[in-house]
Amino acid sequence: MLERKIQKAKMPVCVVEGCACGAGKYQMHHIESWASGGPTTLASMTMLCPFRNGRNDDNPAQPRYGRIERINDLDYFVPLFGGRPRLHMSACAQGGATRLAQKQAGMTPQPAL
Repeated sequence: MLERKIQKAKMPVCVVEGCACGAGKYQMHHIESWASGGPTTLASMTMLCPFRNGRNDDNPAQPRYGRIERINDLDYFVPLFGGRPRLHMSACAQGGATRLAQKQAGMTPQPAL
């Protein structure tokens, strides 16, 4: 229960760009799939809406929709067949605790190329 509250503070909406599903409706998601041995720890989890959680590509070798990756402590959506990782940049998403702390420290999150 504590993990869910911490994740809500870090990211108040689904991490996929363009999704506006709020924190009350989303699900805990293993960034490295649980089936592949991904640990169930706060550092290895993020929050996705039920739709995106169900469509996430747990096996990057067999892509169908895209997947979530953690880059510089932020959760990015990596589109199908690679491409530039996308960071959710809505006003609500930018209010998350991690981004606020990075902004106050003078660190501007940059998408990986």
